[in-house]
Amino acid sequence: MSNVTSGNVGAVADAAKYRGKVLAISIAGYAFDGMDIMVFALAAPLLLDAWASLTLVQLGVVATCMLLGMSFGGYIFGPIADKFGRKQRWSGVLLSLESPPVFPVFVQITFS
Repeated sequence: MSNVTSGNVGAVADAAKYRGKVLAISIAGYAFDGMDIMVFALAAPLLLDAWASLTLVQLGVVATCMLLGMSFGGYIFGPIADKFGRKQRWSGVLLSLESPPVFPVFVQITFS
């Protein structure tokens, strides 16, 4: 027998109002994940033109590493996000993505 009480049923019914929000966030996350693949697909021919010594095999290794990194990242960082909270981990991801583009500014200011 299940241990469903009236308090539990109300909590499940209230969660129904968040379905649209959860769906929108999930679609946005999937779109960001797909953008990585799209950007690589658009950049691959430019990389082949820019670096004449780059072969298709080497470019395939880069693409494979990208896909493996995306796969293992989900398996590694998913449980971390479950344990410490997705909001805090998402803030860390945004900080790690936004910080590197700023570094050249500091280098230019320091050495000029």
